[in-house]
Amino acid sequence: MNDVFINAVGSYMPGEPVPNERMADYLGPLDDRQAMISRKALKQNGIRLRHYALDTEGKPTDSNAGMAAKAARAALDRSELSDGDVEMLAAGASAGDVIAPGFASMVHGASGLPAVEIASFNSFCAAGMMALKSVHDGIAGGQRKNGVACASEFASRFLRAGYLAGAETTTDTEFLRWMLSDGAGAVVMENRPNARGQSLKVEFVDLVSYADRMPTCMYGGARKNGHDVPGSDVGLPWSNYPTLSDAIDHGALHLQQDLKLLEQIVPLGMARYLELIEDGRIDPETIDWGLYHFSSDVFRLKMIEHADRIGASINANKIFTNLYEKGNTGSASIFIMLEELFNSGKLKPGQKILCMVPESGRFVFAYMLLTVVDGGAAKPVTNGAATTAEDS
Repeated sequence: MNDVFINAVGSYMPGEPVPNERMADYLGPLDDRQAMISRKALKQNGIRLRHYALDTEGKPTDSNAGMAAKAARAALDRSELSDGDVEMLAAGASAGDVIAPGFASMVHGASGLPAVEIASFNSFCAAGMMALKSVHDGIAGGQRKNGVACASEFASRFLRAGYLAGAETTTDTEFLRWMLSDGAGAVVMENRPNARGQSLKVEFVDLVSYADRMPTCMYGGARKNGHDVPGSDVGLPWSNYPTLSDAIDHGALHLQQDLKLLEQIVPLGMARYLELIEDGRIDPETIDWGLYHFSSDVFRLKMIEHADRIGASINANKIFTNLYEKGNTGSASIFIMLEELFNSGKLKPGQKILCMVPESGRFVFAYMLLTVVDGGAAKPVTNGAATTAEDS
Protein backbone atom coordinates (compact mmCIF):
# COMPACT_ATOMS: atom_id res chain seq x y z
CA MET A 1 0.00 0.00 0.00
CA ASN A 2 1.29 3.47 -0.90
CA ASP A 3 1.49 6.25 1.67
CA VAL A 4 -1.12 8.98 1.22
CA PHE A 5 -0.68 12.64 2.17
CA ILE A 6 -3.03 15.59 2.45
CA ASN A 7 -0.94 18.36 0.93
CA ALA A 8 -3.37 21.27 0.73
CA VAL A 9 -6.73 22.23 2.22
CA GLY A 10 -9.18 24.90 1.09
CA SER A 11 -12.60 26.17 2.09
CA TYR A 12 -15.29 28.53 0.91
CA MET A 13 -17.77 30.29 3.20
CA PRO A 14 -20.51 32.20 1.36
CA GLY A 15 -21.51 35.74 2.33
CA GLU A 16 -20.77 37.53 5.56
CA PRO A 17 -20.97 35.86 8.99
CA VAL A 18 -24.58 35.93 10.22
CA PRO A 19 -25.11 36.41 13.98
CA ASN A 20 -28.02 34.79 15.82
CA GLU A 21 -30.09 37.98 15.91
CA ARG A 22 -30.01 38.25 12.10
CA MET A 23 -30.89 34.66 11.18
CA ALA A 24 -34.53 35.53 10.56
CA ASP A 25 -33.41 38.15 8.02
CA TYR A 26 -32.23 35.29 5.80
CA LEU A 27 -34.53 32.41 6.74
CA GLY A 28 -37.72 34.42 7.08
CA PRO A 29 -40.03 35.72 9.80
CA LEU A 30 -40.82 33.91 13.02
CA ASP A 31 -44.08 33.19 14.74
CA ASP A 32 -44.20 32.70 18.51
CA ARG A 33 -43.73 28.94 18.24
CA GLN A 34 -40.72 29.27 15.95
CA ALA A 35 -39.18 31.89 18.22
CA MET A 36 -39.42 29.48 21.14
CA ILE A 37 -37.84 26.65 19.14
CA SER A 38 -35.04 28.94 17.96
CA ARG A 39 -34.15 29.98 21.50
CA LYS A 40 -33.95 26.36 22.63
CA ALA A 41 -31.90 25.24 19.62
CA LEU A 42 -29.42 28.11 19.82
CA LYS A 43 -28.93 27.60 23.55
CA GLN A 44 -28.08 23.95 22.95
CA ASN A 45 -25.83 24.31 19.92
CA GLY A 46 -23.80 27.30 21.12
CA ILE A 47 -23.39 28.61 17.55
CA ARG A 48 -22.85 32.38 17.41
CA LEU A 49 -22.11 32.88 13.71
CA ARG A 50 -22.79 31.00 10.49
CA HIS A 51 -22.87 31.59 6.72
CA TYR A 52 -25.73 31.36 4.23
CA ALA A 53 -25.58 31.17 0.43
CA LEU A 54 -28.69 33.39 0.41
CA ASP A 55 -29.28 37.11 0.41
CA THR A 56 -31.77 38.74 2.76
CA GLU A 57 -34.53 38.25 0.18
CA GLY A 58 -33.95 34.50 0.25
CA LYS A 59 -32.35 34.39 -3.20
CA PRO A 60 -29.31 32.13 -3.72
CA THR A 61 -25.90 33.73 -4.06
CA ASP A 62 -24.16 30.44 -4.94
CA SER A 63 -24.97 26.94 -6.08
CA ASN A 64 -23.93 23.97 -3.99
CA ALA A 65 -21.69 22.68 -6.79
CA GLY A 66 -20.25 26.17 -7.21
CA MET A 67 -19.28 26.37 -3.55
CA ALA A 68 -17.59 22.96 -3.72
CA ALA A 69 -15.71 24.04 -6.84
CA LYS A 70 -14.50 27.22 -5.11
CA ALA A 71 -13.25 25.20 -2.14
CA ALA A 72 -11.49 22.77 -4.51
CA ARG A 73 -9.92 25.70 -6.34
CA ALA A 74 -8.73 27.19 -3.03
CA ALA A 75 -7.05 23.89 -2.13
CA LEU A 76 -5.48 23.44 -5.58
CA ASP A 77 -4.13 26.99 -5.55
CA ARG A 78 -2.27 26.12 -2.34
CA SER A 79 -0.94 22.84 -3.73
CA GLU A 80 2.06 21.94 -5.88
CA LEU A 81 -0.20 20.50 -8.60
CA SER A 82 -1.33 22.12 -11.83
CA ASP A 83 -4.86 21.55 -13.08
CA GLY A 84 -3.60 19.11 -15.70
CA ASP A 85 -1.97 16.96 -13.02
CA VAL A 86 -5.24 16.17 -11.20
CA GLU A 87 -6.27 12.54 -11.68
CA MET A 88 -9.53 12.36 -9.68
CA LEU A 89 -12.27 14.55 -8.25
CA ALA A 90 -14.59 13.12 -5.58
CA ALA A 91 -17.43 15.21 -4.20
CA GLY A 92 -19.93 14.68 -1.38
CA ALA A 93 -23.05 16.50 -0.21
CA SER A 94 -26.37 15.97 1.50
CA ALA A 95 -28.03 17.09 -1.71
CA GLY A 96 -26.82 18.50 -4.99
CA ASP A 97 -28.52 21.31 -6.85
CA VAL A 98 -30.35 18.91 -9.17
CA ILE A 99 -31.67 15.37 -8.88
CA ALA A 100 -29.30 14.27 -11.65
CA PRO A 101 -26.58 14.27 -12.90
CA GLY A 102 -24.34 13.40 -9.97
CA PHE A 103 -22.88 16.06 -7.68
CA ALA A 104 -19.29 15.45 -8.79
CA SER A 105 -20.28 16.03 -12.43
CA MET A 106 -21.66 19.44 -11.54
CA VAL A 107 -18.65 20.30 -9.36
CA HIS A 108 -16.32 19.25 -12.17
CA GLY A 109 -18.18 21.47 -14.61
CA ALA A 110 -17.85 24.45 -12.27
CA SER A 111 -14.22 23.79 -11.32
CA GLY A 112 -12.45 24.54 -14.58
CA LEU A 113 -10.52 21.27 -14.37
CA PRO A 114 -9.85 19.32 -17.59
CA ALA A 115 -11.19 15.79 -18.17
CA VAL A 116 -10.82 13.76 -14.98
CA GLU A 117 -12.17 10.70 -13.17
CA ILE A 118 -15.03 11.59 -10.81
CA ALA A 119 -17.03 10.03 -7.98
CA SER A 120 -20.22 11.35 -6.34
CA PHE A 121 -21.33 10.65 -2.76
CA ASN A 122 -24.77 11.44 -1.37
CA SER A 123 -25.26 11.22 2.39
CA PHE A 124 -25.33 13.62 5.33
CA CYS A 125 -22.31 14.53 7.50
CA ALA A 126 -20.19 11.55 6.39
CA ALA A 127 -20.47 12.32 2.65
CA GLY A 128 -17.25 14.34 2.69
CA MET A 129 -15.35 11.52 4.38
CA MET A 130 -16.76 9.08 1.82
CA ALA A 131 -15.31 11.26 -0.94
CA LEU A 132 -11.98 11.55 0.88
CA LYS A 133 -11.79 7.79 1.45
CA SER A 134 -12.44 7.16 -2.23
CA VAL A 135 -9.46 9.29 -3.23
CA HIS A 136 -7.33 7.87 -0.40
CA ASP A 137 -8.01 4.27 -1.37
CA GLY A 138 -7.21 4.91 -5.03
CA ILE A 139 -3.84 6.44 -4.13
CA ALA A 140 -3.05 3.82 -1.49
CA GLY A 141 -3.82 1.06 -3.97
CA GLY A 142 -1.65 2.60 -6.68
CA GLN A 143 -4.44 3.29 -9.18
CA ARG A 144 -3.72 7.03 -9.13
CA LYS A 145 -1.10 9.46 -7.88
CA ASN A 146 -3.36 12.20 -6.59
CA GLY A 147 -6.89 13.51 -6.31
CA VAL A 148 -9.15 16.19 -4.90
CA ALA A 149 -11.91 15.41 -2.39
CA CYS A 150 -14.50 18.05 -1.54
CA ALA A 151 -17.86 18.48 0.16
CA SER A 152 -20.41 21.28 0.27
CA GLU A 153 -23.68 22.02 2.03
CA PHE A 154 -26.43 24.45 1.00
CA ALA A 155 -28.86 23.62 3.81
CA SER A 156 -30.41 27.09 4.07
CA ARG A 157 -32.37 26.68 0.82
CA PHE A 158 -34.48 24.01 2.54
CA LEU A 159 -34.91 26.05 5.73
CA ARG A 160 -36.30 29.29 4.28
CA ALA A 161 -39.76 30.31 5.40
CA GLY A 162 -40.77 30.53 1.76
CA TYR A 163 -39.73 26.93 1.12
CA LEU A 164 -41.61 25.68 4.17
CA ALA A 165 -44.72 27.80 3.64
CA GLY A 166 -48.02 26.11 2.90
CA ALA A 167 -46.93 22.58 3.84
CA GLU A 168 -47.16 20.53 7.00
CA THR A 169 -44.14 21.07 9.27
CA THR A 170 -43.00 19.34 12.43
CA THR A 171 -40.79 20.31 15.34
CA ASP A 172 -38.16 17.97 13.87
CA THR A 173 -38.08 20.10 10.71
CA GLU A 174 -38.28 23.48 12.42
CA PHE A 175 -35.50 22.64 14.90
CA LEU A 176 -33.10 22.09 11.99
CA ARG A 177 -33.60 25.70 10.84
CA TRP A 178 -31.39 26.83 13.71
CA MET A 179 -28.84 24.01 13.47
CA LEU A 180 -27.63 23.96 9.85
CA SER A 181 -25.69 26.39 7.67
CA ASP A 182 -23.75 26.60 4.41
CA GLY A 183 -20.12 26.17 3.37
CA ALA A 184 -17.65 24.00 1.48
CA GLY A 185 -14.21 22.48 1.94
CA ALA A 186 -11.69 20.43 0.00
CA VAL A 187 -8.36 18.60 0.28
CA VAL A 188 -5.65 17.76 -2.24
CA MET A 189 -4.21 14.28 -1.65
CA GLU A 190 -1.06 12.79 -3.18
CA ASN A 191 1.23 9.75 -2.94
CA ARG A 192 4.08 11.99 -1.78
CA PRO A 193 4.40 14.83 0.75
CA ASN A 194 4.86 18.43 -0.30
CA ALA A 195 8.35 19.34 -1.47
CA ARG A 196 8.05 22.46 0.68
CA GLY A 197 5.97 23.12 3.77
CA GLN A 198 4.01 20.64 5.83
CA SER A 199 1.85 17.69 4.86
CA LEU A 200 -0.50 15.40 6.74
CA LYS A 201 0.23 11.69 6.39
CA VAL A 202 -2.99 9.67 6.45
CA GLU A 203 -2.49 6.77 8.85
CA PHE A 204 -5.96 5.32 8.28
CA VAL A 205 -9.53 6.16 7.31
CA ASP A 206 -12.25 4.09 8.97
CA LEU A 207 -15.92 4.41 7.95
CA VAL A 208 -18.74 2.16 9.20
CA SER A 209 -22.51 2.21 8.70
CA TYR A 210 -24.86 0.90 11.40
CA ALA A 211 -27.98 0.81 9.24
CA ASP A 212 -28.12 -2.93 9.93
CA ARG A 213 -29.28 -2.19 13.48
CA MET A 214 -30.48 1.43 13.52
CA PRO A 215 -33.56 3.06 11.98
CA THR A 216 -33.39 6.28 9.99
CA CYS A 217 -32.83 9.37 12.11
CA MET A 218 -32.37 12.23 9.61
CA TYR A 219 -33.77 12.24 6.10
CA GLY A 220 -35.29 14.25 3.29
CA GLY A 221 -37.77 13.22 0.61
CA ALA A 222 -40.28 11.31 2.73
CA ARG A 223 -42.49 11.65 5.77
CA LYS A 224 -42.99 9.03 8.48
CA ASN A 225 -46.70 8.38 8.18
CA GLY A 226 -47.37 4.65 8.43
CA HIS A 227 -47.37 4.14 4.65
CA ASP A 228 -44.07 2.33 4.38
CA VAL A 229 -42.84 0.71 1.20
CA PRO A 230 -40.39 -2.23 0.96
CA GLY A 231 -36.86 -1.19 1.89
CA SER A 232 -37.94 2.08 3.52
CA ASP A 233 -38.60 2.92 7.15
CA VAL A 234 -39.44 6.59 6.60
CA GLY A 235 -42.83 6.35 4.95
CA LEU A 236 -43.80 6.97 1.36
CA PRO A 237 -40.94 8.46 -0.71
CA TRP A 238 -41.77 11.77 -2.39
CA SER A 239 -41.52 10.13 -5.82
CA ASN A 240 -44.28 7.62 -4.97
CA TYR A 241 -46.97 10.13 -4.01
CA PRO A 242 -49.90 10.35 -6.45
CA THR A 243 -48.68 13.78 -7.54
CA LEU A 244 -45.74 16.02 -6.76
CA SER A 245 -48.17 18.53 -5.25
CA ASP A 246 -49.36 15.88 -2.79
CA ALA A 247 -45.76 15.24 -1.69
CA ILE A 248 -45.15 18.97 -1.24
CA ASP A 249 -48.38 19.54 0.69
CA HIS A 250 -47.56 16.69 3.05
CA GLY A 251 -44.09 18.06 3.79
CA ALA A 252 -42.34 15.08 2.23
CA LEU A 253 -39.70 17.37 0.70
CA HIS A 254 -38.67 18.83 4.05
CA LEU A 255 -35.59 17.84 5.99
CA GLN A 256 -36.54 15.81 9.06
CA GLN A 257 -34.63 14.68 12.13
CA ASP A 258 -35.90 12.37 14.84
CA LEU A 259 -34.64 14.27 17.90
CA LYS A 260 -35.31 11.38 20.30
CA LEU A 261 -33.45 8.87 18.15
CA LEU A 262 -30.58 11.35 17.77
CA GLU A 263 -29.62 10.67 21.39
CA GLN A 264 -28.22 7.30 20.24
CA ILE A 265 -25.45 8.91 18.20
CA VAL A 266 -23.06 9.49 21.11
CA PRO A 267 -23.00 5.97 22.63
CA LEU A 268 -22.80 4.36 19.18
CA GLY A 269 -19.97 6.63 18.02
CA MET A 270 -18.02 6.18 21.23
CA ALA A 271 -18.43 2.41 20.99
CA ARG A 272 -16.64 2.53 17.61
CA TYR A 273 -13.98 4.82 19.13
CA LEU A 274 -13.35 2.24 21.87
CA GLU A 275 -13.11 -0.56 19.28
CA LEU A 276 -10.42 1.38 17.39
CA ILE A 277 -8.51 1.88 20.64
CA GLU A 278 -8.74 -1.82 21.52
CA ASP A 279 -7.56 -2.72 18.01
CA GLY A 280 -4.47 -0.55 18.54
CA ARG A 281 -5.35 1.89 15.78
CA ILE A 282 -5.88 4.84 18.15
CA ASP A 283 -3.86 5.70 21.25
CA PRO A 284 -5.67 8.57 23.01
CA GLU A 285 -2.47 9.56 24.84
CA THR A 286 -0.74 10.39 21.54
CA ILE A 287 -3.47 12.62 20.09
CA ASP A 288 -2.40 16.27 19.91
CA TRP A 289 -5.47 17.63 18.11
CA GLY A 290 -9.03 16.30 18.07
CA LEU A 291 -11.10 17.50 15.13
CA TYR A 292 -14.52 16.17 16.07
CA HIS A 293 -17.61 17.14 14.11
CA PHE A 294 -20.56 17.73 16.40
CA SER A 295 -23.72 19.55 15.43
CA SER A 296 -24.22 21.11 18.83
CA ASP A 297 -22.14 22.01 21.86
CA VAL A 298 -24.33 19.74 23.97
CA PHE A 299 -23.00 16.75 22.00
CA ARG A 300 -19.42 17.81 22.70
CA LEU A 301 -20.12 17.55 26.41
CA LYS A 302 -21.98 14.25 26.07
CA MET A 303 -19.17 12.80 23.96
CA ILE A 304 -16.52 13.61 26.57
CA GLU A 305 -18.67 12.29 29.42
CA HIS A 306 -19.56 9.04 27.63
CA ALA A 307 -15.97 8.40 26.54
CA ASP A 308 -14.81 8.70 30.16
CA ARG A 309 -17.61 6.39 31.28
CA ILE A 310 -16.51 3.57 28.98
CA GLY A 311 -12.78 4.05 29.57
CA ALA A 312 -11.98 5.64 26.19
CA SER A 313 -10.86 9.07 27.29
CA ILE A 314 -11.02 12.25 25.20
CA ASN A 315 -8.90 15.21 26.29
CA ALA A 316 -11.25 18.20 26.15
CA ASN A 317 -8.29 20.60 26.00
CA LYS A 318 -7.13 19.09 22.71
CA ILE A 319 -10.42 19.48 20.84
CA PHE A 320 -10.20 21.91 17.92
CA THR A 321 -13.50 23.17 16.52
CA ASN A 322 -14.85 26.20 14.72
CA LEU A 323 -18.50 25.21 15.12
CA TYR A 324 -19.29 28.36 17.08
CA GLU A 325 -17.95 30.76 14.41
CA LYS A 326 -18.56 28.78 11.19
CA GLY A 327 -21.74 26.90 12.08
CA ASN A 328 -22.73 23.31 11.39
CA THR A 329 -21.80 22.73 7.76
CA GLY A 330 -22.49 18.98 7.76
CA SER A 331 -20.32 17.01 5.34
CA ALA A 332 -18.05 20.02 4.73
CA SER A 333 -17.36 20.65 8.41
CA ILE A 334 -14.34 18.34 8.76
CA PHE A 335 -12.66 20.03 5.77
CA ILE A 336 -13.47 23.51 7.09
CA MET A 337 -11.97 22.63 10.48
CA LEU A 338 -8.92 21.04 8.88
CA GLU A 339 -8.39 24.06 6.61
CA GLU A 340 -8.27 26.45 9.55
CA LEU A 341 -5.90 24.26 11.57
CA PHE A 342 -3.65 23.27 8.66
CA ASN A 343 -3.12 26.88 7.59
CA SER A 344 -2.85 28.27 11.13
CA GLY A 345 0.89 27.74 11.61
CA LYS A 346 0.20 25.84 14.86
CA LEU A 347 1.06 22.35 13.63
CA LYS A 348 4.40 20.76 14.51
CA PRO A 349 6.09 17.72 12.89
CA GLY A 350 5.15 14.48 14.59
CA GLN A 351 1.83 15.71 15.97
CA LYS A 352 -1.18 13.43 15.65
CA ILE A 353 -4.60 14.66 14.51
CA LEU A 354 -7.68 12.51 15.05
CA CYS A 355 -10.74 13.38 12.96
CA MET A 356 -14.19 12.03 13.82
CA VAL A 357 -17.38 12.53 11.82
CA PRO A 358 -20.66 11.05 13.09
CA GLU A 359 -23.68 11.05 10.80
CA SER A 360 -27.19 10.75 12.14
CA GLY A 361 -28.81 9.87 8.78
CA ARG A 362 -28.94 6.16 9.46
CA PHE A 363 -25.89 6.26 11.72
CA VAL A 364 -22.54 6.31 9.94
CA PHE A 365 -19.24 7.01 11.73
CA ALA A 366 -15.95 7.99 10.13
CA TYR A 367 -12.54 8.26 11.83
CA MET A 368 -9.25 9.43 10.31
CA LEU A 369 -5.80 9.60 11.92
CA LEU A 370 -3.21 12.02 10.53
CA THR A 371 0.45 12.68 11.31
CA VAL A 372 2.10 16.05 10.60
CA VAL A 373 5.26 15.69 8.47
CA ASP A 374 7.79 18.19 7.14
CA GLY A 375 7.94 18.96 3.45
CA GLY A 376 9.77 16.24 1.53
CA ALA A 377 9.73 13.88 4.51
CA ALA A 378 8.15 10.51 3.83
CA LYS A 379 8.27 9.71 7.54
CA PRO A 380 7.10 11.87 10.45
CA VAL A 381 9.72 13.80 12.37
CA THR A 382 9.62 13.19 16.12
CA ASN A 383 11.60 15.34 18.53
CA GLY A 384 9.62 15.17 21.74
CA ALA A 385 9.05 18.93 21.66
CA ALA A 386 5.86 19.10 19.62
CA THR A 387 3.38 21.75 20.73
CA THR A 388 0.00 20.32 21.64
CA ALA A 389 -3.39 21.95 21.27
CA GLU A 390 -3.37 22.30 25.03
CA ASP A 391 -0.08 24.23 24.92
CA SER A 392 -1.09 26.54 22.07
